Amino acid sequence: MIVNNPLISTAWLHENLDQPNLVVIDCSWYLPVHDRNAKNEYELGHIKGAQFLDFEGISDKVSHLPHMLPKAVDFAKSVEAIGVSDNSLIVLYDGMGVFSSPRMWWMFLIFGAKNIRILNGGLPAWKAMGYKTTTLVKHPHAAQFSAVLNENLLAEMNDIYTAIKKGNQIIDARPSGRFSGRDPEPRAGLESGHMPGAINLPQSELVKNGYFLEGNDLAAAFVKAKINRNIPVVTTCGSGVTAASLTLGLAVLNEPIGKLYDGSWAEWASHSSNKIVKSEN
Repeated sequence: MIVNNPLISTAWLHENLDQPNLVVIDCSWYLPVHDRNAKNEYELGHIKGAQFLDFEGISDKVSHLPHMLPKAVDFAKSVEAIGVSDNSLIVLYDGMGVFSSPRMWWMFLIFGAKNIRILNGGLPAWKAMGYKTTTLVKHPHAAQFSAVLNENLLAEMNDIYTAIKKGNQIIDARPSGRFSGRDPEPRAGLESGHMPGAINLPQSELVKNGYFLEGNDLAAAFVKAKINRNIPVVTTCGSGVTAASLTLGLAVLNEPIGKLYDGSWAEWASHSSNKIVKSEN
């Protein structure tokens, strides 16, 4: 599946902020090390009309794994509550530039949204341009969103076994130290390392000064990692969040985006029978 470039500029959003079918969503999410509260920051100032949607808050509460995809019906209810319909133009942004927004983009994509964009540079870029924020919370109109899971975009552990067997590309967005096994995993009880045959392309190499790379710079990052455009791709990371940046990168390059392994390393490394490779990659 190939997706048209999802990135938009702050100038474009500023000029189109009053479009009647536009739904702007603050989908900020932070790691504990960031020591930031996304909801509190939203309440202190957000883009005019923006709604707040936390993928952690709408995740599958039954799974023992972190922020797994919810059921389609639950996702639909959550986004309908903030005014998202089948005809909405959805613009996502986050408070770090481009960090958590790719995960929300992938969630909307996998549940069938047709028109989703990411604000490149996020809220920091919006503020840097001198555009205003507000504390006023818009009350959304009633909406209907027809969520249907696209299984062609979702990888489960069996898909990883298949990818390893077939020699397909497993691209891991974790930092190189965790990928190689030099550095520990942040989740207790998980050994660091990587899946057999996996390729490391850290999420941090796709973002510069809060902006997601585009054009030749983005292409160069994938070339440096020796990603082959002719081999099927599965993206992965620690828990399925930064893997979405790899998926986004493929979309921006107009390449097939493959599947994202939702359970990622949190699931793989928790099964003692799964092989963990250590290297100096």
